[in-house]
Amino acid sequence: MPLFDQEEVATLIASVLKRETWDNLTIELFAAVLVAYTGRLYSEGNFTEAKKIIKIIKELPTKSTLMLYKVLAIYYSDLIDKNSHSNKIACLLKSIKYSKFSRVNK
Repeated sequence: MPLFDQEEVATLIASVLKRETWDNLTIELFAAVLVAYTGRLYSEGNFTEAKKIIKIIKELPTKSTLMLYKVLAIYYSDLIDKNSHSNKIACLLKSIKYSKFSRVNK
């Protein structure tokens, strides 16, 4: 059972997006929340909302600390679009043992 309902998460996302300045920790935590939420939306079949969140992730600054989150956004986007790249990304994630800590699909 999810900790927060979709409306609460959407409110949180909207409030963070309104901030004018973000420190590095805030951006990283926000990216982690967005990826987790994307995974939840994907598993619930809410692809339209997932695509909106993926777009936000892709628009985050290009920093090495955010690259994994951006790769996960691409992964979910490819899953939604039924793109074969998702299998390659899944293999990469498994090779770095990420699948043990996430809901990355096989």
